[in-house]
Amino acid sequence: MVANGNREIPVTLINCPECASNVINAAWDCTKCGHLLRKPRRSALGRFVKASFILFNMLMAYWVIYRLCSITSDTGKPPTIDVTGGAS
Repeated sequence: MVANGNREIPVTLINCPECASNVINAAWDCTKCGHLLRKPRRSALGRFVKASFILFNMLMAYWVIYRLCSITSDTGKPPTIDVTGGAS
């Protein structure tokens, strides 16, 4: 038996679909050719972090677009930067 988290999986050999070599059923990928046998599942915390990251990036994109539109709509043209330091 092989421990997998909180449960134990009985050890059996399966054939790799790519190279037909014998691989233990608890393996994520084939040891010979590297073919992915099982797709890793994301935990609840991982799904929350991923959703938070996507939401944060969407809000940042909205904020940038909103700020650019509000700056150009006030004057009709993009803002300029005075590189002379304001000296006359």
